[in-house]
Amino acid sequence: KIGRIASGETAKFITNDVTHDPRIHNRKWAQELGLVSFAGYRLLSTAGKPVGVLALFSKHILSPEDDGLLEGLANTTTQVIQSASADEVLQQSEEKLRSILESSPDAITVSDLNGNVIDCNHMTLEMHGASTKEDILGMAAFDFIAKKDHERASKNTELVLKQGIVTNVEYTLVHRDGHEFPGELSASVMRDSSGNPTGFVAITRDITRRKQAEEELRH
Repeated sequence: KIGRIASGETAKFITNDVTHDPRIHNRKWAQELGLVSFAGYRLLSTAGKPVGVLALFSKHILSPEDDGLLEGLANTTTQVIQSASADEVLQQSEEKLRSILESSPDAITVSDLNGNVIDCNHMTLEMHGASTKEDILGMAAFDFIAKKDHERASKNTELVLKQGIVTNVEYTLVHRDGHEFPGELSASVMRDSSGNPTGFVAITRDITRRKQAEEELRH
């Protein structure tokens, strides 16, 4: 019966005579257990696809009111299953995103609209000399940039909000021990489902070796 319900042959199946109903195959087993009724409800996703079956045997007759309650429970169960599936998909997506972030050779930081860092990858720690993410989280993103470049960085932040992205902007960056080094930064704005900006993603590359090579070529 569960298979027939799941396959879509019938949306639900109810009987209050499991010991005599020819549609119940294990009538002897039901009689030995004192079972009287059976109910099964197909669980459909919002897209109309079957996601499972809510089925039960009972030692009592199922009234129309019981049927209504069980059908409501089936709908609730469907929502729970879909929510759990969505959470699993979200977790898998987050794990894939984290894997991508951590495999990047560049520093990647995520900051809120106030410019405070809310996430970063390991390369960010390495580039700026931090031991743990806690050393970075909550910092102002501008703290990674030398003060002489703050005014230009502020203008570029306004530009990111206006056009959505800026790429390959060179700044003088700052290490936690105080030394400065050249970096190249690209930033884009994050938006919610309504299109409102929620923060920024910045990708930063240490270009010290590139600058040294350019200097050597000039000489």
